[in-house]
Amino acid sequence: MRYLKLKKLWRNANFRFVICIIVPLLIFAIGVTAINIHKTRVNKEAREGDSLYYFDPEAVIVDPNASSENSETQESSGSPSSTSDPNDSSHSSEETSQASESSSAPESSEQSESSESSDSSESSEESESSESSEESESSESSESSGETESSGPDLSGLTDYLLRVNKATNVITVFTYDENGEYTIPVKAMICSTGPNTPEGSFTMSYQASINELILDEWGMYVAHITGDYLFHSVPYLSGSYSGIDHASVNVYDYNNLGTSASHGCVRITCGDAYWIYCNCSAYETLIEIGWYDSDPLGKPTAIKLPTDSDRNWDPTDPSSENPWNDKKPYFTGVAEEITIEQGSALPDFEAGVTAYDTCYNELWYFNVSDDVDVNTPGTYTVTYSATDALGRTGYAYTTVIVKPAENSGDNSDSSGDTGESSGEAGGGSSGESGGESGGGAGESSGNSSDSGAQDLGGQTSGSSGSGDSSENHSSESSDGEGTE
Repeated sequence: MRYLKLKKLWRNANFRFVICIIVPLLIFAIGVTAINIHKTRVNKEAREGDSLYYFDPEAVIVDPNASSENSETQESSGSPSSTSDPNDSSHSSEETSQASESSSAPESSEQSESSESSDSSESSEESESSESSEESESSESSESSGETESSGPDLSGLTDYLLRVNKATNVITVFTYDENGEYTIPVKAMICSTGPNTPEGSFTMSYQASINELILDEWGMYVAHITGDYLFHSVPYLSGSYSGIDHASVNVYDYNNLGTSASHGCVRITCGDAYWIYCNCSAYETLIEIGWYDSDPLGKPTAIKLPTDSDRNWDPTDPSSENPWNDKKPYFTGVAEEITIEQGSALPDFEAGVTAYDTCYNELWYFNVSDDVDVNTPGTYTVTYSATDALGRTGYAYTTVIVKPAENSGDNSDSSGDTGESSGEAGGGSSGESGGESGGGAGESSGNSSDSGAQDLGGQTSGSSGSGDSSENHSSESSDGEGTE
């Protein structure tokens, strides 16, 4: 019987419409409402600090250009200075007391005193009138100065920062306002990734959230709404939910493409920069400008690259205390522990065979070498290697250089002594031999001269030859050159 009733109802077109159309729509609407309520509750809990991860509050940068003190000083300086009323009742009481005193004086001095009092009263009235005119002038000048100071720009309603996104260079420059209330002072630069669909124009930031779902089943951290479906957010994470993010699932490909046009329309930034905006830029107040600009006043920062051997990793700028990159820094390979060189020799090439790497194991093409090695002074010296990466972290390495004394310094002194002795012997022998030879030569020459003289004298050869022999003997016995006499 029930089956027949249901069959009869199903033949009714209105019944079929309600069952097939209206009921599913109601179920869908109830489900969407429940999801939105859940998202709102989770976002509220995340904003209140109920998160699965701890974030260091010291990472928040305090605005150095707060405007509260300026506004207070302007308000205080703009108020006119208080002046006394020239028509105060004290003046009238003083005049009445003076009149009563003059009336009680004797009659003989009434005229003189009255004349004096009249003169004094006239002078006092003149001084009072002059004082009142001066006070009125000062009050008018103070009021006019107060009006002049208060006529300056009102800075009390300005938000701290303006975010300018340059689609030409994929750089965000954060500006704060100057004394005229214009956002002209750059305070921070961030590398980002925009896309062809990124909206252009001027906007005001609306809501912020610590976690938000993105397209393609990905998730973003520390999002800030720009307009429509477009957000500032961290590089996408591959795993997450509104109750928490898998911090080790950042999309490595997207991260390594920061600084290029690579997004679907949102503005991607590092987790650390997204956290800075989340903590320092007020929701529903911060101004946003997106367009094409000729330059960036603070230049374009460099983002470190993640290892490509995996499609998942941690963002090195993630402020979580569980970040495995927190205890990493640049390092070196190929640095010798100790180098020994000889005194006076040339310094070796300290960079030869040395390689520097950044926090994420990427090779660095630059590093510094500092040394104070004096090759002419024996001793122990230290050579310092240093390298700083895109995260601002610096790593060091050291090598010891020993300069030892030259080995042939003592042999040189001995050889110099031997050289002196040999030169002395050579000098003595040569002088004696040369003296004898020169003496003999002189004797022979004198003998020859005697022979010639004897022949000239008529054949006295014996006496001449004898004198020649004696001169030869004399010259040969002397070794100091006396035989030449």
